[in-house]
Amino acid sequence: MRKNFLAFGLLSALLLTSCSATYGEYIEIPEEAAEDAPSPADTDVRVRQVNDFTADGRYIYTGIYKIDTVNKTADFLCSIPGCAHNTTSCESVMMSGIPGGAAISGCIACGGGLLSVRPCAEQKDGCRLVLSENGEVAELYLNTYTDDYEKEIYGTVGGFSPLFTDGETLYCSGPDYWFSLSLDGKLLSEPLEKPEEMGLSSSTALMEDGRLFSSSMSSAWAVDLKARSVTKLCDFRQNARSPAYFNGRIYCVMKNDSGYSLQSCDLNGEDIRVLIENFGDTNFYFLDGKNKLLYLADNNTKLYAFDLSTNEKTLILDTADRDKFTLCGGTDNVELYGIGSVEYLPNMELIALRVSADGEDVVITLGTNGEEPTCYTDIFDKKITTVYE
Repeated sequence: MRKNFLAFGLLSALLLTSCSATYGEYIEIPEEAAEDAPSPADTDVRVRQVNDFTADGRYIYTGIYKIDTVNKTADFLCSIPGCAHNTTSCESVMMSGIPGGAAISGCIACGGGLLSVRPCAEQKDGCRLVLSENGEVAELYLNTYTDDYEKEIYGTVGGFSPLFTDGETLYCSGPDYWFSLSLDGKLLSEPLEKPEEMGLSSSTALMEDGRLFSSSMSSAWAVDLKARSVTKLCDFRQNARSPAYFNGRIYCVMKNDSGYSLQSCDLNGEDIRVLIENFGDTNFYFLDGKNKLLYLADNNTKLYAFDLSTNEKTLILDTADRDKFTLCGGTDNVELYGIGSVEYLPNMELIALRVSADGEDVVITLGTNGEEPTCYTDIFDKKITTVYE
């Protein structure tokens, strides 16, 4: 699971002067012409929001929007004065994936800034880690490493995504390797390739001894970037859904006679404990420092907390219960549907959710026991719609 972030600190600002891309001119689609605009499938009209949903101690990022949980406001990520949010100089346009060559492969919120990975204009030039902060963009690291797997499967050079940070080190994963960086972009560990028998990794976490935990559906592994070794911890008795690490144990969803259950085991695959019978989803999230996990139920419409000490579950949020929400701008009486991504803001003691509502994504924050839900709906009226040639 992604670790929650500590203060990011000050980074030296290196203006983006290399590996830059040149794209066609952008124009805004007038609202009166929206109905006559060609569909994205037939033209180069692209509005693609980054899938990442990330948060630090105060701010939440939903790709192109930045939400301030203290002032309870939501606005474009871009903070350039006077920006119309329709050119490639705009950070929100960049984060929306317009044009396709500027697509982001992953982002992490850190201390009021956003770390993201962007490809260079030419695939052979690698991918770069950049910091977006206060309307400026600084390039921190350029990855040009690649292995045979990446060349054969993806045909790219230096592709990678940031996984998480412990406040000092940024852990990254390429298609078939791991490496780590300092928060100012210095390479701390050379890329370490995955063993062939490991299979595709489904989750990664930082263990207490400094090793990385990595798992697939069939097994769990420990990755030591300093010792440059990858060691199998255990094989699962059957294919595991969403294997994850927390406080010295492995958690995953397993099939049983009546469907699926949430289980845990030790790092040897022993001491199996069934935590929740009839577990209806694969999504669960840990609350660091609280010995609790969150999980979704009833077609992702309800959020529950499960206490790992007492095995008690508590309903935290039912999206059908709309009267509890304080709406921050935008449309009143918004009908909420399924819950998507979940993040935890430990500094604020808040859970952040991205929820589907009336054909849009809205963000909800609430206390760890469901206190004082706040629904940010003002982003309904802020959309990026651009055309390029």
